[in-house]
Amino acid sequence: MKPLRTICAFLLAIPLIGSGLNAAFPFVEPPTGTGFRGEEILQSLRDGGLFRWLALAHLVVGVCLLIPRTRFAAALLQLPASIGILAFNAVLFPPGLAPAVAILGLNLIALWQPRRLAQLFVEPDSETDRAASPASAR
Repeated sequence: MKPLRTICAFLLAIPLIGSGLNAAFPFVEPPTGTGFRGEEILQSLRDGGLFRWLALAHLVVGVCLLIPRTRFAAALLQLPASIGILAFNAVLFPPGLAPAVAILGLNLIALWQPRRLAQLFVEPDSETDRAASPASAR
């Protein structure tokens, strides 16, 4: 499963890094004249300057997905954005729904590490776990 997770993390990083770079150095024009409400919202994000911050976050997460030590954290940070991308495209820009589903799928596979995910929701049980936890340092 690890090679699959690595491949999915790399495939997820490509559009994230591309989106970040495209905000700084426009090489792909955004879709215009589609008549979908999502087009207007994306344009208002660009006009208001919020899209640059979003692109910067995508760029940072995309680079972190390429680094094995930060891959899990990056996939976890990207998950809400991937869900938001899917919801946005499902409701406001249906032509982007297929890539949005692919991005969410890649994100879920890159994140799939049951032991590490379980550690996020379970309190330490043994004394050695408690001694190693940051809360015990207080």
